[in-house]
Amino acid sequence: MLEIILYSTLGLLGTAIGAFLGIFFGKKMIGKTLAITAGIMGGLVIFDLFPLSLSLSDPIVALISTAIGILGVMLLGNVIGKFQPLKQKNRMINSGLILLFSMALHNFPEGMAIGSGGAESTQTGFIIALTIALHDIPEGMAVATPFVGGSVKNRKVFLMTIFSSLSTIVGAVIGYLLGSISDYTNAICLGIASGAMLYVVVRELLPGSLKSSSVRDVIIFSFVGVLISIIFISVIG
Repeated sequence: MLEIILYSTLGLLGTAIGAFLGIFFGKKMIGKTLAITAGIMGGLVIFDLFPLSLSLSDPIVALISTAIGILGVMLLGNVIGKFQPLKQKNRMINSGLILLFSMALHNFPEGMAIGSGGAESTQTGFIIALTIALHDIPEGMAVATPFVGGSVKNRKVFLMTIFSSLSTIVGAVIGYLLGSISDYTNAICLGIASGAMLYVVVRELLPGSLKSSSVRDVIIFSFVGVLISIIFISVIG
């Protein structure tokens, strides 16, 4: 059990690296960083999360869970707005909070994969954990960047980003105890995360990047973000 918990902390390491990247580049060029982040998130959804949801279930389940993710984020944004008035300077903070909860949901089945793999053998658990750690680098950057755009202090940005990854450890423990997670449950979690991420990309990140960067720069850096996501997916694949 202790080994599984230690392996699952690799996900925190990947998230921490992504948080540092988001903080560093976000401070220097927030518009371009938001565009890259939008590209990374869009690429992860289109080439990784949603196809995986499809492969684990069927088109109806994948599409319905994605729609639930979109509607859920819209509802969550309204709830957050009641506590944090949607002034212009707070839009990025709201986006960051939505992404934080979305990533926490997405990281839970990843943790269960580590735990269930570790239940079979410690080597399998370690390989899965290392793969997920690489996967969490761009995701950590995606969570951190909106908070940077909302002028949140670096320490708080880092801690909130790490918080989104704690569900990996919880999932690893449960996965180890149960031995596995059903494909349909995993597919639903992936679909919901896909919908939530797509909504934030289209509704918040791209419009936010256009406020401080030209259309040309946003297109170029978004494309760079998509390429980065494809590279990461290829490496962990």
